[in-house]
Amino acid sequence: MQQIKLIKKKKLSPVDNLESAANINANGQVSLRIMARNNYAPTAHNHNDLKLFNSIDINIRPLNATGKVAYGKVLYRAVDIGTTSWDRSDWRYLELHDDLSFNVGANKHVQVVIIHEVEETGNIFQLNYFTELKGIYRFDTYA
Repeated sequence: MQQIKLIKKKKLSPVDNLESAANINANGQVSLRIMARNNYAPTAHNHNDLKLFNSIDINIRPLNATGKVAYGKVLYRAVDIGTTSWDRSDWRYLELHDDLSFNVGANKHVQVVIIHEVEETGNIFQLNYFTELKGIYRFDTYA
């Protein structure tokens, strides 16, 4: 007998900060897929950020942060449902690239933070403009 697995796709919406409650839930394990979407102005692009990864905001900095932010990082942590606090040691990270995916088990509170830098090219009278971006996402998974 074959098993049929239902796959539902949902787009995550960002939350205001790390203290925000989940704004979406899922039943069972979740496969999170991050797709690069360059919705910038024609003069802008993702930039190779030279900032040291271990100098980013301490609230989102993994204990093992090394190297540079480069073209971006995806930080995530998942704790058991019912856990009332997060810890810096819970953070894991991956390099940001197109079509990145990872799994999160059931019965978890989950936070995801995506950090990267965008460079916008100035014209003859302007310097290039750099903007650091941070998106925070929050969801829960249940059995």
